[in-house]
Amino acid sequence: MQTLHKRKDAPQQPKDAPQQRKDGPQQRKDGPQQRKDPPHNRKDPPPAQPDAVPKVLVEVYNNSGISGLAAQEAAVLQSAGWSVAATDNWYGNIPANTVYYPPQLQDEAVQLAKVLGVQRLMPAVAPMQFDRLTVILTTA
Repeated sequence: MQTLHKRKDAPQQPKDAPQQRKDGPQQRKDGPQQRKDPPHNRKDPPPAQPDAVPKVLVEVYNNSGISGLAAQEAAVLQSAGWSVAATDNWYGNIPANTVYYPPQLQDEAVQLAKVLGVQRLMPAVAPMQFDRLTVILTTA
C-alpha cells in the first residue's frame, strides 16, 4: 500500500481559501470567452384559445311561459358564432333547460351547454333531428 505525502517545500493554502488553477484563466484564441445569457426573444407559448365554435346546426325551443325566450337565447348563440337553424315553441313536459344531442355531437353539446349555462344534457329523441343540437328552454 502506497501512502501519499505532501511536499514540504510546496506552499500551503488555508483550507477555506479559493483554489486557483496553475495554468491561469483559460482564453480562446479568438479572444476572451464571453458569457452567453439565455435569449430574451424566446416566444412564449400562445395563450389558450377559447374552443372554436363547431360548424353544427342548433334549434332553440321555448318551453316556458316567457314570450320570446327562444329568440333571445338564439341571438346569444348567434353572437357567439353558432348557427341557429330554427326557433319555435316546444310542447311537452321538460323538467329543466336541456341540450339534446345525437351521439356524434356529444362534445359539441357540452360546448353549447357551457355557452348557455345549461346543466342538463340528454341524448336526442324523436321527433328531434339527429343531425343537429336541440335546446329546449324551460326558464330564463
